[in-house]
Amino acid sequence: ALQHNESMDIFQDAFWSLLKGTDEESLVATNGGDARAENELKQLRTFNDIRYSKNMSLICVEWHPSLKGMVAVAPRANLSFEQQIAISRLALSTYILLWDFTDLIHPRLVLECPQDIHCFAFNPSQPHYIVAGGSNG
Repeated sequence: ALQHNESMDIFQDAFWSLLKGTDEESLVATNGGDARAENELKQLRTFNDIRYSKNMSLICVEWHPSLKGMVAVAPRANLSFEQQIAISRLALSTYILLWDFTDLIHPRLVLECPQDIHCFAFNPSQPHYIVAGGSNG
């Protein structure tokens, strides 16, 4: 904005302006009192394994570059900073789970890492190789 000598309203709701040709009153009337009901995210699939990812957050999600319908995730425990420091000297395993859209109950492949994983990626030219960044560098 500074390069073009423009001013903008920084408090404007950018996503509300995507609803072209509609005003808030008509959306409230058509959606039973909720102006944004039709624009909510809907959960389609749940990839959750009781042993490896229950009550954990996903720190990295990658699509498989060559297999259609395959996604890999890296779950991580929801710990505070103090809890992470307390267990940093312990040898805890973390996992990369490869899920297939045809089987939502069991991961197709479980890869174990002896350190905490922060990110990972598939090699685009050789997708059977996965590189991961861990807490040990």
